[in-house]
This record gives sequence, C-alpha cells and structure tokens, in this order.
Amino acid sequence: MKTTFLTKTLAVASALFLASAVAASAISIPAPSASQGTYSSYVRVTWAASSYARKGYYVYRTPTARFVNAVRLGRTYSRVWIDRRAGAARKYYYWACPVGLTLRAGQSAYAKQGGWRTFAVPKAAVTMGTSGVALRWNASRHAVYGYRIYRGTSSSFSSAVTLGNTYGRSFVDRSAYPGRTYYYWIGVRGYNLVVYAPAKRTAAWRKLVVPDPNGYWDGTSWSDPLYIYWTSSYGAQRYKVYRGTSWNAATLLTTTTGTSLYDYTVPHDGNYYYYWICPVDVEGDMWYNTSYWFRAQNSY
Repeated sequence: MKTTFLTKTLAVASALFLASAVAASAISIPAPSASQGTYSSYVRVTWAASSYARKGYYVYRTPTARFVNAVRLGRTYSRVWIDRRAGAARKYYYWACPVGLTLRAGQSAYAKQGGWRTFAVPKAAVTMGTSGVALRWNASRHAVYGYRIYRGTSSSFSSAVTLGNTYGRSFVDRSAYPGRTYYYWIGVRGYNLVVYAPAKRTAAWRKLVVPDPNGYWDGTSWSDPLYIYWTSSYGAQRYKVYRGTSWNAATLLTTTTGTSLYDYTVPHDGNYYYYWICPVDVEGDMWYNTSYWFRAQNSY
C-alpha cells in the first residue's frame, strides 16, 4: 500500500511539475526593438506589453547573442529603456523579461535584438592615379580594430564589397579597373561591429595611361604612308587618333582597337603634322594628354 501510494504521489507531483513547466514555457517573452545607430549617446530599447508584467520588466544586456552572463540593467514599469551606459563601437543584445519569470534557453534564443550607439565615421579623400586610387581619412578613436574599406559600383551601399582591413589611415586600391567610376566608404571596426555611414561616400576612378605615339615613313616616295604606333593602355576599349597642325586644330583621323595604323592621307605640303592617341575607357570617356604627340613632315 505504501509503495502504491508513493508511486501515485510522485506521478501526480511529476504531472503538476510538467504542466507548470509547459505553462511557463508557453509564456510569451516580448521581443525588444533596439535602436541601431540612431542615437549617439544611448541605445533606446522598446518592447510590446506582456500581461504577466504586473511588477514591470527586467532589462538585460550582453555583448554576445547568448543570454549567458547577461547583465541586468534594471527594472521598469514602462516599455522603454534608455541605455546610457552602452559603450560606443560595441553592439549589445537586449532582453525584456516580465518580473517574476525566468528566461529559458528557448525563449532567450528569439526574444532579443542587437543595438548600438552611433559615432562619427570618417569620409575618404582620394588621389586618382594610373596605378590605382589612393584613399586617406581622419582617425577615429572608436576604431579599436582599425578600419574596413568598402567599394561599390553605384552610390548605394548595397553594391559595396569589402576591399580589406587596415589599422592605418590610408589604402591604395590597385584592383580598380581603369576608367570605371567607383564609390568608396570607410567603416570603423569597433569591439564587435563595423559602423559605416552610407552618405559618406567618395566617387573616384583609376586613370588610364595615355600612350605616347611614335612613327616613321614607311618608304621613300611621296605616296608612301606614315606608320604610327603606340603602347597599349590597360582599360582602353578603343583609341581615337587625332591629327593636326596643333592641338587646337586637330581633327579625328580614325578610331581603332589596335595599337598602330598607316596614314595614307597626310598632306604632302611640307608642313609639320602632329598626332595624338586618345584611349577611350569602359564608360565611353576619352583620355588625352596634349604633351604626348608625334610630329612628322612629308616634304615629297
């Protein structure tokens, strides 16, 4: 009889415990909404009301996505918490729990959101050259782990990719394709997040090398052509060749994808004629240098 009674007693107690556990686990823990870089001096945390919060809410914070070792910031009867103790350059995760309840593993897994304070992010200044685009920027005291350089093909940050990380305040983009317009952003690498400002973008492009033309008369008679040649320019889709007695008087002779041509049409009047090679980039823009010319005279 004692054994049967004890068994029944334990069964009832176990059932009550399981029912209590199921009921507790079914309680909805409000998922907070934390400001993500909206404010510079605090993080604002809000959440939906809970019918179980008769004594208010406990607010917890941790720098990781796990509830383990979370710090209780305090208790409030409202549904807003202003965290002025949040450090800059750090992302925090927040929980709001009705007083009297204990967060369980399953609940703490979804009832959180990350938030952080904002701070000043530098904008890059650029120097465009034929070997790449050189970036430089002012220091940020929040760059605990340095800076991250982003590059995009449009003014929207959604097009950006990461070029690299650095602890310095300069970076040279040697992978930029000549003539293509890029947009650059500088991200500040804090403790556990990278902060960037989409509006602080800088447009730049790598310059094309403008080739210096060379040439010679291919023959000895007045009807022989002038042979013009030049070194290929990385990024050039084609070349426009100009001829004239001066740059102001130059006209387009031909457009070619090669790096040489025969000019059968040069006037045989004994005057000097100048040739310029102008590469055209991937965006259709022409590059030129009036100092890079070849001079020829046909006196036949």
